[in-house]
Parts: sequence; C-alpha cells; structure tokens
Amino acid sequence: MPQEISELDNLKSLDIADNSLTQIPRSIGQLKELQFLHLSSNSLTALPEEIGDCKSLEVLELAHNQLSYLPQNIRGLKNLKTLKLGFNQFHEFDREWAKLKSLEELNLEHNKLRNLPEEIKNLRYLKILIINDNELTALPNGFSELKSLEMLIISNNDLKKFPEKLSGLKNLQTLIAVGNSCLLYTSPSPRDRQKS
Repeated sequence: MPQEISELDNLKSLDIADNSLTQIPRSIGQLKELQFLHLSSNSLTALPEEIGDCKSLEVLELAHNQLSYLPQNIRGLKNLKTLKLGFNQFHEFDREWAKLKSLEELNLEHNKLRNLPEEIKNLRYLKILIINDNELTALPNGFSELKSLEMLIISNNDLKKFPEKLSGLKNLQTLIAVGNSCLLYTSPSPRDRQKS
C-alpha cells in the first residue's frame, strides 16, 4: 500500500482488495475519516495496531487473507458495524471482538474455529452471524442472548446440539445449519420446566 494514501486526510472509502499485499503500513491509523476499508483477497498475515486508530471505520473487509489474529487495538473501533474475516486461519474467536459493541454483521466462514466464547453475548446489536465451515462442536449458552440476530449460518461444522434457549432469538428470520454431524435440539425436561 503506497504511503501517500495515508496522507489523504478526508478519505472515507478505500478499496485495495486483490493486490497481493503482504502488509499494511502503520500510517493507516492517520485516516481518521475512513469509514470503509476493503482489504480482501491479499496475502496479509497481520495488521498493524494502528488500525484501531481509524475511529470512524464502519466496514472492515479482510476475507481471503492468511490472518490468524487481529491486533488488540481492534477494540477501539467503536463504530464498526461490519467485520468480514472469512477464508482466513483463525483458530479462536478473540474475546476482544466481543467489545465491538456496534457490530451488526460478523462473517467468520471457512476458518478453523473450534468454539465461541460466552462473551459473544455482548454483541447485542449483531444481526448477521456467518460461521459456516469451521470446526465448532457446540454453541455457548450465552448465544441465546443475541436478541437482535436475524440471520445465522452455521452449516458444515461438527455441531451436536443447540443451546437450550435458542428459542430466545425472537428476531431470527434465517437459520441455515446443513451439514452438521448429529444436530439435535435439546429441550428442557419436564422437571427443568417446573423449576423455571
């Protein structure tokens, strides 16, 4: 990425996808007005911490790279609404991502995730979650607190059951869960219902 781009103080949208980029300069953090950043289909293995200084960022697209982690400073993107991380090398859902309180769409398809943390419940405004083609065996109980969720795609994992309170997702309109190993809905027993 040319260093000169970082000197464009009023830049709001930057699309440099499919350019075989291997790194992004630290000066990216100077783009205080940037709202849309498309870095998909490059060869990135890391991002600079300064990405978290792009405080106006609303859309960050990083699909089809070689990323296995994001910088801790990512939590500084308080206005981020869309984060696309599909087709990378993520093994873990970083708890720092759950601090992106404005997030409405999160795409993590085709990674190597084995589990999701309870902290995912903090993404209260999340409407779209795409986590197909990972290695998930279960969803956390806190998952049922994603009250704004409208679309959930969890196909081609190794899920064996849903959380008991999945019915709490009252706004869910689309659920795609094909290709899991033994997908069962575990409902509360009569005894458990009497306790509640």
